[in-house]
Amino acid sequence: AGRTLLELDPTARVWLFGGVPAPDEECYVGSAMTTGPHGRVYAGSYPHCRLVSFDPQTRQMRQVCQLDPQEHYVLSLAADDAGWLYAGIGTARCNLVACDPRTGQVRQLVAKTARALGSGAVYAGTDGHVYGSAAGTWYRMSGGRAVRIAADAAAPEQPDGSIAWSTTRGRFPDGRRLAHLNLPERYLEIQTSATGAVRRVTFDYRSEGAQITSVAAGPRQRVHVSTAHPMHFVTYDPAADRLEDWGGLARVGGGNLCAMAQQGDCLYAAAYSGGFFYRYDSARPWNGETG
Repeated sequence: AGRTLLELDPTARVWLFGGVPAPDEECYVGSAMTTGPHGRVYAGSYPHCRLVSFDPQTRQMRQVCQLDPQEHYVLSLAADDAGWLYAGIGTARCNLVACDPRTGQVRQLVAKTARALGSGAVYAGTDGHVYGSAAGTWYRMSGGRAVRIAADAAAPEQPDGSIAWSTTRGRFPDGRRLAHLNLPERYLEIQTSATGAVRRVTFDYRSEGAQITSVAAGPRQRVHVSTAHPMHFVTYDPAADRLEDWGGLARVGGGNLCAMAQQGDCLYAAAYSGGFFYRYDSARPWNGETG
């Protein structure tokens, strides 16, 4: 949860531990968490790409190393049978990194000339090796080394039960399936096993809300706001003292409009993380992606 590492006993519904392994890090994202040698739990952090560990037996946390000095995101993490950890890193210049958690030794596995825009990805294979891809090239990794392979030579992924950002899995005892879960919009959809019909269930909760990442004066003397994680476009009319949430943009999703500026009757915005550029014409009704 943010920078805090939490341990939960789901059967007893009791929190067993909470601590901050790296105070200057903000969060842990993607599937950047795995069990490694000696039963320790490892995680990769944002924004400094640090590898941290937690020992469930001793309750000790520590910072192991920095996996990449330039990149920000550790998006996936996996361990091989030899006790090495591997990370898929991005998002500016994709990278694959190996680390020996016993010594903190780090090896960059993708040559600088082969790194491109995007993110590397790794997973533990059913054969004990770790497999990964970066810039369209596949690798088999073991003992801190990487060998280039054909994509169809990679072993199947070893299921670990993890649920990555924005993905949902689940089947109920009576055969119904969790078809979709949307926490920001407060609903889930359940599909029946017999007919395939989908039923929507709404729920509510309280939180601090999405963070505001940009504010701009816009046309018609209104103020416009973008939030992030998830992205919503919000407008405020000072004359009427009215605040309206106009929802999100499908392509932006969990990102944000990170910069906005007015020109005439239009508001222009650049979007993270896909690099999209938007124009909102205030003379026309708002209709989201095509507005």
